[in-house]
Amino acid sequence: MSLENIFFQPSYVKKFFCDGQKCGAQCCKRWIINIDTPTLNEYAQIESPAKEITSKIKMSTETGFYAVTLDENLNCPFLTAENLCILQKQYGEKILSSTCQTFPRSIYQIADIHERSLSLTCPLVAELALTPTAPMEFEIVNEFIPRDTKIVEKIHKVPNEIIPYILEIQVTAIKILQERNLPLDLRLTALEIFLDRVEESVADGNFIELNQLAETYQSQNFLLETFLPLASKFDLTPPNFIKAMLNGLLETFQDGEKYLSALSESLNLRGNFSIDELFTSYVKSKSQREKFVAKFSTVFENYLVNNFFLHLYPYRVDGSISQNFGVFLTSYKIIELVTFCAAESKSDLIKIISEFEKKYLGF
Repeated sequence: MSLENIFFQPSYVKKFFCDGQKCGAQCCKRWIINIDTPTLNEYAQIESPAKEITSKIKMSTETGFYAVTLDENLNCPFLTAENLCILQKQYGEKILSSTCQTFPRSIYQIADIHERSLSLTCPLVAELALTPTAPMEFEIVNEFIPRDTKIVEKIHKVPNEIIPYILEIQVTAIKILQERNLPLDLRLTALEIFLDRVEESVADGNFIELNQLAETYQSQNFLLETFLPLASKFDLTPPNFIKAMLNGLLETFQDGEKYLSALSESLNLRGNFSIDELFTSYVKSKSQREKFVAKFSTVFENYLVNNFFLHLYPYRVDGSISQNFGVFLTSYKIIELVTFCAAESKSDLIKIISEFEKKYLGF
């Protein structure tokens, strides 16, 4: 039996088709592949070869859930030499676990609408979402999906009073992030101020004001008149924030030394160098960094829009709207820093974003 659902989604979603032959089936390699109990029970009922299938699924001590036991090459044992899933090939997509059916999709239910987007950790999605030079478009579609499809993640820890306004908040954020008459950092500043105003209204219980706020910040005239005069005297990345990112890159991230080495080369630093020396050179490279961001501004814009929508900002993490914006801004600035270190072309940029999201920012 099927149930019709209303989906609000980026238009590129309808173009996505999972094809392991094109991406090397990266999500079937080196990743924990959870298997939900109903799927495991279904596998056990397959007449042949049920034992061959279920013997490769064990309880994971790391997660406390059933998971596929990867082979000696850390690949899913159901992956063929052609990078296709043998289970899907033999029994159809419905046989897949909720994990395999869902990735790279992310769906949130907000009242009667489902928001659907795709994760950039999939290289095919990164290409679809980040490559276009035109602003990312969104659409509303009606689709029938199987009633038992396990792909809906309901939002939580959000006040019930705010739920009717979440879609409008997101649409306003997207409008701000796509205002190309403003540099990206000024768009982020406008977004921060808008979200601060939203937080104030919510704290005061003045939910009616949210519609007026959205209307104001969706106005191009308002954005340009308010923020464009700040362009020549504004810097969203103060020195202490940059230094914290450089230290964080070295201490937190697995490839931190590689990226810092690439950064030192791009800034013409040779030999042994300290974080302080790198920091000083990075601050001095402001003009160079601004040219880099301007050159690839459409990629960064698409990244910001997709990231905001995909993770249901400003309610991604448990905390205030301001704290959520802090996570959003920091994750972008890390991407900006890493790609400035290592990307020489648009294809490099997209590949690095996808890899970095997969390793570090796709929580």
